[in-house]
Amino acid sequence: MKIIPKFKCYYYLLLGVWLVATQPFAFAAIEDIQRLTADGNYTEALAMTNQELENNNGDITYRFLKGLILTRMDELEQARDVFIEITESHPDLPEPYNNLAVIYASMGDYDKARELLERAINTHPAYATAYENIGDIYAKLASHAYNQALELDRENNAARAKLSLVNDLFSTPDSVEVAVAAESLSEQAEPFEPVQVEEPVTEPVQIVEAIEPEEPVQPAVTEEEVRQREQELIAQNQLLQSQITTSLIKRSILDWAAAWSGQDVEAYLSVYASDFTPGDGRNLSQWQQYRRQRLSVPGTIQVLVSDLVVEMLGDEHAKATFTQIYQSDIYADRVKKTLLMKLEQDNWRITQEMTQ
Repeated sequence: MKIIPKFKCYYYLLLGVWLVATQPFAFAAIEDIQRLTADGNYTEALAMTNQELENNNGDITYRFLKGLILTRMDELEQARDVFIEITESHPDLPEPYNNLAVIYASMGDYDKARELLERAINTHPAYATAYENIGDIYAKLASHAYNQALELDRENNAARAKLSLVNDLFSTPDSVEVAVAAESLSEQAEPFEPVQVEEPVTEPVQIVEAIEPEEPVQPAVTEEEVRQREQELIAQNQLLQSQITTSLIKRSILDWAAAWSGQDVEAYLSVYASDFTPGDGRNLSQWQQYRRQRLSVPGTIQVLVSDLVVEMLGDEHAKATFTQIYQSDIYADRVKKTLLMKLEQDNWRITQEMTQ
């Protein structure tokens, strides 16, 4: 079983944080394990990791590395158990949830993967990787729903077209064998030699009564069941599309917070719509100039988003509410914020911003 290539399973994300307090020799051991893993020497890397776990009393860094190596070895059940233990002992870290979600997605359990990615987002609202992965999970779930439609109706060309569009969201897929329920009889039939037929002998034939035709066999799936299943799939697809849209809106807000934190003025302003209405009495041009000056002031800024909730207000409008945590060298606050957003040029942008 291969790991889905689109999903991101980070191998060294936490090492910089976890190794700050370690001794210099620990860095050498980890670099050796990383090198062995990169070279594909998984067995040797795993043996070295297990030895370091014994020497370091089950240190989380080596547990994390062990889970990554087992994942690369396609030992998904063992890797799953390792990451589950990490989430239980360190529930505040988002990366183990993300990697565990990758494993469940590779096993085909997309609902579980979605649940874990949502937990990763809850532990760290600014963790953009989980948002990217959860969008891919929603697309996989949509693909699964369309496959179910095709199973019910193999002539459903609309579902086939949608399935192709969904699959196009992903990188080049691994080769997959497709099982066909029945092949054409003309393709199965073997050529045969013509047979010489003797002239029939003309004799009187006794006429018998015609046999009444039997009642037609009822199909395994009735038309009513097909219609009912189609309605279920339509509802399921609508829900998935709503979840995908919600995920895109959340991602836009996280990009906005990241641009603000990084003092990337152009990226920050690009999240605002062309008809954004400032709430301080300035017009849009004046407000943009004011924000450019504020974000360009030297110093450190950190903006975090938590408790993010999105409410759709139609197909192209939405309302997002969240807690904004702002920290700079000279000022800090924590406020409730509401953003009104709309779909503009295929991106979700802010039209109005309100603070409580």
